[in-house]
Amino acid sequence: LGTADDGAEVVTREIDAKAEIKEEQEEEEEEKKVDVTSEKDIEKLVNGLLGDTSNTGEKRVEKVVYNEVDTSPYIGLNLHADENITVKLARSGMLKDTLEIMKALNKEGYKGKFYVDWRLPLTDKYGNTEPGKVMSINISAEDFGKINYDGFDYLNLPNIAESYYEHPGFSN
Repeated sequence: LGTADDGAEVVTREIDAKAEIKEEQEEEEEEKKVDVTSEKDIEKLVNGLLGDTSNTGEKRVEKVVYNEVDTSPYIGLNLHADENITVKLARSGMLKDTLEIMKALNKEGYKGKFYVDWRLPLTDKYGNTEPGKVMSINISAEDFGKINYDGFDYLNLPNIAESYYEHPGFSN
């Protein structure tokens, strides 16, 4: 005779358990959200996308800078790039990685100035090798916000950059 009450109690417990699981999942998602004003979170985001080290063995992220210049947010990155078979492939890899980072920051709600400085091992005329700047891309906040990240071709980054530098070795 008491089965109707028992059944209702089981259903209620299941609903409570499901609600508790949903709450835990929501809390985890909030924790996963990247704080684009935190240099540590930005570094984690970059490492998550590109790995902690480059294929040359350098720590991927050399430096992250976040600040608000003239009330406009600014993210600056010094990163070690991956070497590739040809300089052309290394160049397109850096552009592609730059767009991936920008896309991820945009997804996290970032709408500001963006600067990246890419480094690779360079050998001077005396045979000494050390990391040197091979590319830098500076994107204005206005252009950062205009990009349709689903349809944008990373090879166009130099064309929309406020300033763009490429090591002469890439042009040869």
